[in-house]
Amino acid sequence: MALIGASIVPTRRGAGFGTAVFTELVRRIRACQEADVIRNDFEAGRVAAVRIHRALGFVPTQVGDAPDPARPVLTWELAL
Repeated sequence: MALIGASIVPTRRGAGFGTAVFTELVRRIRACQEADVIRNDFEAGRVAAVRIHRALGFVPTQVGDAPDPARPVLTWELAL
Protein backbone atom coordinates (compact mmCIF):
# COMPACT_ATOMS: atom_id res chain seq x y z
CA MET A 1 0.00 0.00 0.00
CA ALA A 2 1.16 3.52 -0.77
CA LEU A 3 0.00 6.30 1.55
CA ILE A 4 -0.04 9.72 -0.10
CA GLY A 5 -0.90 13.29 0.71
CA ALA A 6 -0.12 16.79 -0.48
CA SER A 7 -1.16 20.33 0.26
CA ILE A 8 -1.24 23.30 -2.07
CA VAL A 9 -0.49 26.76 -0.69
CA PRO A 10 -3.88 28.49 -0.33
CA THR A 11 -2.92 31.39 -2.61
CA ARG A 12 -2.05 28.91 -5.41
CA ARG A 13 -5.19 26.78 -5.20
CA GLY A 14 -7.50 26.59 -8.19
CA ALA A 15 -4.67 26.67 -10.74
CA GLY A 16 -4.53 22.91 -11.38
CA PHE A 17 -1.52 22.18 -9.18
CA GLY A 18 -3.41 19.65 -7.04
CA THR A 19 -4.51 17.69 -10.08
CA ALA A 20 -0.98 17.76 -11.48
CA VAL A 21 0.60 16.66 -8.18
CA PHE A 22 -1.79 13.77 -7.55
CA THR A 23 -1.69 12.64 -11.18
CA GLU A 24 2.12 12.46 -10.94
CA LEU A 25 2.01 10.67 -7.57
CA VAL A 26 -0.31 8.02 -9.00
CA ARG A 27 1.86 7.67 -12.12
CA ARG A 28 5.02 7.16 -10.07
CA ILE A 29 3.43 4.67 -7.71
CA ARG A 30 2.10 2.66 -10.66
CA ALA A 31 5.53 2.75 -12.32
CA CYS A 32 7.34 1.29 -9.30
CA GLN A 33 4.87 -1.64 -9.17
CA GLU A 34 5.37 -2.17 -5.44
CA ALA A 35 1.90 -1.22 -4.19
CA ASP A 36 -1.50 -2.63 -5.01
CA VAL A 37 -3.50 0.19 -3.39
CA ILE A 38 -2.99 3.94 -3.00
CA ARG A 39 -4.63 5.53 0.05
CA ASN A 40 -5.20 9.10 1.19
CA ASP A 41 -7.12 10.43 4.19
CA PHE A 42 -8.54 13.95 4.34
CA GLU A 43 -11.50 15.93 5.62
CA ALA A 44 -14.72 15.12 3.81
CA GLY A 45 -15.50 18.82 3.26
CA ARG A 46 -12.46 19.47 1.06
CA VAL A 47 -14.43 19.82 -2.18
CA ALA A 48 -11.44 20.25 -4.50
CA ALA A 49 -9.64 17.25 -3.00
CA VAL A 50 -12.77 15.10 -3.41
CA ARG A 51 -13.08 16.21 -7.04
CA ILE A 52 -9.42 15.42 -7.80
CA HIS A 53 -9.54 12.01 -6.14
CA ARG A 54 -12.78 11.04 -7.91
CA ALA A 55 -11.34 12.14 -11.27
CA LEU A 56 -8.31 9.88 -10.70
CA GLY A 57 -10.51 6.89 -9.85
CA PHE A 58 -10.22 6.92 -6.05
CA VAL A 59 -13.27 5.81 -4.08
CA PRO A 60 -14.15 6.66 -0.48
CA THR A 61 -13.87 3.55 1.68
CA GLN A 62 -14.46 4.60 5.27
CA VAL A 63 -14.90 7.45 7.70
CA GLY A 64 -11.91 7.73 10.00
CA ASP A 65 -11.34 9.27 13.38
CA ALA A 66 -11.08 13.03 13.32
CA PRO A 67 -9.91 15.42 16.02
CA ASP A 68 -13.08 17.45 15.38
CA PRO A 69 -16.24 15.30 14.98
CA ALA A 70 -17.84 18.11 12.96
CA ARG A 71 -15.11 17.61 10.31
CA PRO A 72 -15.10 13.88 9.47
CA VAL A 73 -12.11 12.37 7.71
CA LEU A 74 -12.64 10.08 4.71
CA THR A 75 -10.24 7.42 3.52
CA TRP A 76 -9.94 7.29 -0.28
CA GLU A 77 -8.43 4.32 -2.10
CA LEU A 78 -7.34 3.54 -5.63
CA ALA A 79 -6.76 -0.12 -6.47
CA LEU A 80 -3.88 -0.65 -8.87
